[in-house]
Amino acid sequence: MGMAGVSSGSCAPPFNSRPRGGAAAALQLLESRRHAATAMTLSLDPPPKPVARRERQFVRVGEVRPAPPPPAERPIVLDGFVLLEAAQVDDPEIAERVVLEGCAITTVVEEDLAFFTKLTHLDLGDNHVQLAPLGCLPALKEVHLDCNGLTEITVPPDVFRHLEVLNLSFNGIRPHAILALAALPALLDLDLSANRLTRLPDSPAGFHTPRRLSL
Repeated sequence: MGMAGVSSGSCAPPFNSRPRGGAAAALQLLESRRHAATAMTLSLDPPPKPVARRERQFVRVGEVRPAPPPPAERPIVLDGFVLLEAAQVDDPEIAERVVLEGCAITTVVEEDLAFFTKLTHLDLGDNHVQLAPLGCLPALKEVHLDCNGLTEITVPPDVFRHLEVLNLSFNGIRPHAILALAALPALLDLDLSANRLTRLPDSPAGFHTPRRLSL
């Protein structure tokens, strides 16, 4: 799961149905991916040919060579293993609440989220996560994405059907982007504070204002 890559399409299995085989199938899939990742071997290039002494470059006394560029940082991925560890459980079907604030998460493995069928509360404040991939969590009721550098919002169809509380404060969300939230039928509490918004855009037909709205 952790090394499976990132899915940009729909969830697999579908978020509106439980994965076949239940917890046992989910855990088996996790373990198979872990073994596949550890089974990878390194492919080394052949050693370079020796260079004649007169052609070698030596460092003179007092000469300072530029430091090599730092290695590229690997993206921090939110996958099933991370969720299990944060929830302190061994079975994805019993995880209910996860807090991962300030973990520098930038990527989400969407196909892993569908196994967490009872996860209702997720706090990802101070990361770099978009809202859309979290729609693969079928039971989600409360999400915190404050301080995630959001400017646009995308809500895929037929997701977040139980989402009641959404915290999008301290981002850079633009007024027109808020219209995407019209697709959230159960939304009751919406926090948009510290987004430099003074009012909501003109609401389209069917858009309902949450009971509690913070600007």
